[in-house]
Amino acid sequence: MTIWFLNDLARLNVEREAAADLQSEADWLIGSHWYLGKGLQLDATIRVRGREFDITLEYPDHFPFAPPIARPTTAGETWSTHQYPDGTLCLEWGPDNWHNDVTGADMLISAHRLLTTERPNTDERTVVAPSRHCLTIGQELRGKYGRFCTTASLRSHCSEMPVGTFGQLEFSLQLHRHCSAIIATKLFSNDGQVWEDPEVPAGLKSSSIRGIFCKVSDTTTAVGTFSNRSDLQECVGKYGCSLEGSLEEGTNSGTVFVLIIDYQGTIDAYWIPNGDDCVYPEREVQSASTLSNPRLNFNCEDHEDFKIGIVGVGSVGSKIAVSLARHGFRNYVLVDPDVLCAENLVRHQFDWRSVGDHKADAAASAIELLVPDAAIKISKLHLTGQESNTALSGILDSLSKCDLLIDATGDDSVFNLLSAVSMFGEVPLVWGQVFEGGFGGLIARSRPGKDPTPNKMRQLFLGYCHEHPFPQHEGSTSYAGIVDGKTMVAGDVDVTVIATHMAGLTVDTAIGAEPSRYPNSMYLVGLSRGWVFESPFHTIPLSDSSLSEVAPKLNASDEAVQDGVKFIAELLSHAQNKDSHP
Repeated sequence: MTIWFLNDLARLNVEREAAADLQSEADWLIGSHWYLGKGLQLDATIRVRGREFDITLEYPDHFPFAPPIARPTTAGETWSTHQYPDGTLCLEWGPDNWHNDVTGADMLISAHRLLTTERPNTDERTVVAPSRHCLTIGQELRGKYGRFCTTASLRSHCSEMPVGTFGQLEFSLQLHRHCSAIIATKLFSNDGQVWEDPEVPAGLKSSSIRGIFCKVSDTTTAVGTFSNRSDLQECVGKYGCSLEGSLEEGTNSGTVFVLIIDYQGTIDAYWIPNGDDCVYPEREVQSASTLSNPRLNFNCEDHEDFKIGIVGVGSVGSKIAVSLARHGFRNYVLVDPDVLCAENLVRHQFDWRSVGDHKADAAASAIELLVPDAAIKISKLHLTGQESNTALSGILDSLSKCDLLIDATGDDSVFNLLSAVSMFGEVPLVWGQVFEGGFGGLIARSRPGKDPTPNKMRQLFLGYCHEHPFPQHEGSTSYAGIVDGKTMVAGDVDVTVIATHMAGLTVDTAIGAEPSRYPNSMYLVGLSRGWVFESPFHTIPLSDSSLSEVAPKLNASDEAVQDGVKFIAELLSHAQNKDSHP
């Protein structure tokens, strides 16, 4: 790495002169000297109201593009409320506002100003200096283990709750690597009312454990942070609530989680370990409502009943399913006969927690952890395999009642079957394919009455391929997962790009965007240079105005029409006579 003070001697002279000028002008700077330690360093002594503070400026390797580090020369000393756990002083210049004109001497002036502000008197009474910035929640929670996550629905419910209301609450405890997160799922009030948070997914609610809540008349400042169990019991005891015996026998093994809600609806959370008299506060993490999320470019509430059928929730389909769930869609029919194996993880949305599970079940679990009250129908039938005709008819009927279908199998037989369901049920169909070798893929849709039929569009694609033959890749097969023991060669990046485009095409179709973001019905998407693609991101729209947008119908002769009408009339008459008998 380049040593800045050897590479930029001009800046080194600026720093030395600025420090020397400050030394001659400031009576509070009573000594300083340069030396080599962890790079170039400057030790100085600052006098504030008769007390001397030994400070070290450490110039980082990336100076002057990064600020010097100012900290007490003696490790472990705490001088200010504006000091990080590693001892670094938070001064007027930091990573958020640093610029090259600031010198180390300016940092010493800032340190002197901070110490003077926080020690106005000789009796060492500490005053908190005003902060120059606001910390993000991520900065505030660094090093804080216990966290309580609140939704907008929970805060609204607690705000409307009458003072004196208490009872039990169910919560989900998520143990992460460096923190624990508590999410309240259900409140059981002493008046018999039960409230369930509509924003928390069902997958969390099923694993809930219990705690206690109480709404008090004190303000947040009066409630404060309780130091022990007896103080907390005294607060809730005035309303008939007890920390002891309020839970079902054996619940939490004596460990108590408590919510204290003040009259304004502000929530304080506390954790009391089993047999411990200490009370540990849980830091609140507030979440905005997930409904009508302003981060989406459409109102997902308007489409929450839109039902999407996904056939194939493997590497492509699993990514599409999760993406649609993030968009707020909640009704699904998921069809996939396969089980997730460890070797599938290189391209699937899932991880080791789902290995051994059916892919349809794994996809449903992933959706349920994203969408509260998701409605999911699962089928593990092999649509073109050896199955019961009755079972096949039933799942095809379910798919025909969807508002949109997605074929994410890459299987020609499945595509033909879903094409028929799409045409006869007048259901839009979205499909895609990752080409062998990962050099590109295809996305397409057919909207009845707007686009050519799926089979017509497939003919168009096959005609294009006839004119532009595919390159052959050794060991590769059509994208159907595994065919004859050979696995399709394409990485997760390739699969993810095509899946993302398919999800985008699905959302555009589902919300009925006018004008559509996709003026064509079929696109070839390049992922690298190869075949017809000149470069990555090279997109080729396929269109043919001669393709009919209406499914073709056979023309029957007059004799055939009369014979068919007679046959149907006889069936109706027979059914009516059969229903009239006891």
